[in-house]
Amino acid sequence: MNDKKKSGRDIVISTRLTEHEFAEMQTKLMGANGKPMMKPAAFLRSAATGAVVNVVDTELEQYKVFIEKRASNNLNQIAKRLNIDHLAGKINNKTYEDVLTQLVKISEAFIRI
Repeated sequence: MNDKKKSGRDIVISTRLTEHEFAEMQTKLMGANGKPMMKPAAFLRSAATGAVVNVVDTELEQYKVFIEKRASNNLNQIAKRLNIDHLAGKINNKTYEDVLTQLVKISEAFIRI
């Protein structure tokens, strides 16, 4: 008879959580579709061993990409109009440079996200 357990894990650690702590953990494990993305045991094992626990909500990530694309498109439209107005002499150099600097800062902020 094979005494070795299937998972190779033979040490059991149990813990108690308040209802609030349990609800918070469940919230972290649930995806936007309401289905768990990770089992509680795997989550707790990763947290206990110091591993970085990164639960990814794919629906949320897709929404972030959608918003980023929309904002990027708007930034490009503003930059294009800024250049047209600058070349036509409708805005002075200082205004042009100030707005362009702000557009670059906004664009860089999206890259850091």
